[in-house]
Amino acid sequence: MGAPSRPPGRPTKRTKAALGRLYKAIALGLSQASACVVSGISVSALRNWRSEDPAISDGMEKARETARQEALAIIKSAAIANKEWRAASEWLKLSYGSDYRQAGGGITINNQLAVVVSEDKRQELIQRRQQMLEKS
Repeated sequence: MGAPSRPPGRPTKRTKAALGRLYKAIALGLSQASACVVSGISVSALRNWRSEDPAISDGMEKARETARQEALAIIKSAAIANKEWRAASEWLKLSYGSDYRQAGGGITINNQLAVVVSEDKRQELIQRRQQMLEKS
């Protein structure tokens, strides 16, 4: 008997070469969708591959980290070589975000409160308001 065969259908694009192109594109800083285009695979195919093989997600994570480290190195290099304070500031924010957050970058929560009053009370409040307006 022969080796087990693949189910019928198109041949898979999930090859070492395709994954290598994907990882390289991500390491260059491309988005996941753009990296898929460069690699010749669809985003849905990548989603399926990742669900079938966690090592693909790990490889993508390593590629993203490579891109991040290279970008930080460039920013830090510009900060040191050119004594460029903006580059140094950006490097600090990106490397140590929790220590160098800008004011106003927090989360704003809006909460509305609904007050329910009886019709009699509402009429009383309307009359009071009208009286106050007439006095001023």
